[in-house]
Amino acid sequence: MPHPDSTYALSYLSLDDTDVSSSLLDEDYFFLPLPDKPKNADLKNTFEHMMLRRLLRKQKGTYSQNPLIRRTVSHILFVCSASLFQANAPTGDLKWWGVVATIVGSSIVVVLFYVRIPRVAHVFIAASLTNSLVLAFSNLASDASQDRIRHRSSLALTILACTVTVISLTFWMWYFVALPALIRAGKIGMSYWNVRQVPGSAGELIYSGFDPRSMLASRWRKHRCRYIGEVDESHRPHGFGTWQDDSVTGESLRGWWEHGIPCAPFTSREMGTGTSFHAARIGIARSAATPWNVEAQNPVTRDGPMEFGVAAVEVCVSGKFYKALPKVEIIDKWEEREDGVEWCFEKLALLDNSSDDTISIKTIASTAMPLIPTQPRQAPPSLLDIPKRVAPSSPSFTEAIVYVHGYSSTCSDAVCTLGQFLGLCSLPPHMAPMVFNWSSGKLGRRALASFLLAKKTAQSPQVTDHLIGFFRALAEAGVQRVHVLAHSMGTRVVSTAAPAFRRCFRPLGQAAAAATGPQLELATLCLLNAETDYAPFVRDTFPIVRRFCTRVTMYGDVGDGALRGARLLAHNMPLGRCGHLMYRLPGIATDEEDEIKRRHDEAWRKREPGAEPRATLCWMDLDVVDTTFLP
Repeated sequence: MPHPDSTYALSYLSLDDTDVSSSLLDEDYFFLPLPDKPKNADLKNTFEHMMLRRLLRKQKGTYSQNPLIRRTVSHILFVCSASLFQANAPTGDLKWWGVVATIVGSSIVVVLFYVRIPRVAHVFIAASLTNSLVLAFSNLASDASQDRIRHRSSLALTILACTVTVISLTFWMWYFVALPALIRAGKIGMSYWNVRQVPGSAGELIYSGFDPRSMLASRWRKHRCRYIGEVDESHRPHGFGTWQDDSVTGESLRGWWEHGIPCAPFTSREMGTGTSFHAARIGIARSAATPWNVEAQNPVTRDGPMEFGVAAVEVCVSGKFYKALPKVEIIDKWEEREDGVEWCFEKLALLDNSSDDTISIKTIASTAMPLIPTQPRQAPPSLLDIPKRVAPSSPSFTEAIVYVHGYSSTCSDAVCTLGQFLGLCSLPPHMAPMVFNWSSGKLGRRALASFLLAKKTAQSPQVTDHLIGFFRALAEAGVQRVHVLAHSMGTRVVSTAAPAFRRCFRPLGQAAAAATGPQLELATLCLLNAETDYAPFVRDTFPIVRRFCTRVTMYGDVGDGALRGARLLAHNMPLGRCGHLMYRLPGIATDEEDEIKRRHDEAWRKREPGAEPRATLCWMDLDVVDTTFLP
């Protein structure tokens, strides 16, 4: 693995007459060579986009532990102290109902604003609004016979507090609404940040700007940013390159760029905080006929071919976890086609050169011998300069990881989940990440009806045919091994399709060379908080799955709230709550076996010693990770 700071790190290039072998610019494995100095690039759009990224992160803030409790306690103390202060102020004596009205009214306003307004402006607006209400209620509750001077003093304080409120709201409107809109529209010029070119250094800028969250001493501090890498014909960042900004929340972003904008895959890190981001591309196969980013109360499945697409997802992987992430964008329009998997692989692995021809990028495993040593003089100046092929070869993804989401999850949610998983691990470059999206209902006012409809959809022949067809398409695209991650009701989708596995997977013990049927291998099956019914899975589904897969893993939690609700709605025991019951009782009738397991389950939940039945147990050949008693 090359060092991140190395100037040249293009490895395993094959410059033959058929293709150019390299990885998909996976930052953990391969990098393109960078020039020693910044190029003369047009960084206007790039600079504005990077400022917008930083602004959007600041607006929504970061996740914290117990934020609601801390906010509630702090504002109750603030409101009470302000009310007590006003009750003893020299503006006049307050009646008891004035104090009560002040506390109730200001508390309601504070709660409403905390629900609606982002965290950055909470202190300014909540404090000024509370103070305004305190003073206003004080005037209403004060005696009419008070001295006019005191009354005027109280009125002046009220006007001052209202003025502060207006100023705070104006600042909020500018910083949270107007400024992002103007940056997106390109109406904010470089002069807003006082951007200047660094003398004698092409592609390097100096800027300064007002940062309301920085310390007073550094609000107008000058910062440097630069781009090192490839550019397009308009001198905008295009290709592989690195952006560096030395401000506290500025980014050091390394990866792929398209016409001045960073595009997955890339990695980024905030210079001052150490917060790291990871962006990856994920292929999508959609069985659902509902919008990809909207939950539908009534599940709808596609009648014809599946819909395919490729999404870019950016997630936090370390440091502060921002609420603005994960973020998903569709790279290209959705396509309803029979060869959708191959089309997705091309989008995942090929780099567009703004032409009808494309560069052929073929992954080579990191264990292979390098065809060309990593040397500056032997590396081409750019992938964009490599001669293009008229008939590019297909990308060689030999493995795929398929994520099947659960109940009340949109396609966007599933991509975010898999993207977070990819960001926290390091997959080899020959493994393609894919999402199988099915219409899974919506958790809301009609949760019971939607849950039952989603359950029916998960077991429908249309979804089963789409899933099996998707696996067959993976095999036709050159994939040899598949790793399946199924979550919640997604396990019901996989379990229902298990009897049809013979149409797409090779049985265990059958050599690939001698097999006349399907050549695809089900390498691993991971069931995460499985919602599928326990009894049918143990008796029927698992024996079928075990014929095709040797590594079956189940993650369960007896205290899982969603599975508890699923049991109440479906009146069946979910598999994810039965990690301690993964065994059979040979030679015992089904009804008697169910009764023994029921008693075992009750005793186990009470943590009684000797809860396991005394009969001979035949434990199932799968791995169980029970997270019930984890903190």
